[in-house]
Amino acid sequence: VFLKNHRKSTRKVDVAVIGAGSAGMPAFRAARKHSENVVLIEGGVYGTTCARVGCMPSKLLIAAAEAAHSV
Repeated sequence: VFLKNHRKSTRKVDVAVIGAGSAGMPAFRAARKHSENVVLIEGGVYGTTCARVGCMPSKLLIAAAEAAHSV
């Protein structure tokens, strides 16, 4: 459940997964197989930073620069 403007409160849970990246999302799904009382905590956009703005985009730019440099 996405609660963007939720007031601060205390809640007891079986599992709290921090981060909805490449490890957090599978961890959340695995925990949900064993308990309904699981929360996923993410302060930003869901998904891995590597795929959105990190490794993959930079590797594409590096490959383009290397190709241009070799001409």
